[in-house]
Amino acid sequence: MTGKSLTTAVTAALEQRLEQEHHRQSEKRPAQEILKYAERLAAGMKPGSDSSRHADLYGEDGMPA
Repeated sequence: MTGKSLTTAVTAALEQRLEQEHHRQSEKRPAQEILKYAERLAAGMKPGSDSSRHADLYGEDGMPA
């Protein structure tokens, strides 16, 4: 035993668990924000467009269009 009362031990365990859960949720948040941004960006793209195809950005001479 640790010399703590049952109430104190349970309270400490719950506080620790709550802190872990807050930390876990804060780690997920940036990924969720990036996905939301990507969905908004994709909604504004032309159908059939490919974000990795850059040929449209340059003329036949290789210079920016």
